[in-house]
Amino acid sequence: MEGRRKEFAHFKTFAVDAVPSPQDEETFRRSALKWEERGEERHARTLAIYKRALALGRTDPVFSHDGEVTATAEGAQIRIMRRRGNETREIVWDLAGATARVT
Repeated sequence: MEGRRKEFAHFKTFAVDAVPSPQDEETFRRSALKWEERGEERHARTLAIYKRALALGRTDPVFSHDGEVTATAEGAQIRIMRRRGNETREIVWDLAGATARVT
């Protein structure tokens, strides 16, 4: 569990003792998609972001092939940088505003 605490240390949402266990059935239930909510605006935006990311994985050569990946989290922002050869792609996801930018 110590490794999980270290992994989640950048997320203020998770206090030291509040890191969810991936083995806990309740964690699974809370994390499962609730498809009936996909029509609500904030859930629809999140679903659209995931669909766009999955499409990039199928169509963009930098995302669809092995390469160097760097992921960082600061506050409510997640940044994923992917490099393959001399090409770079970056995804920035601001969870506080539920927006994403792909460059």
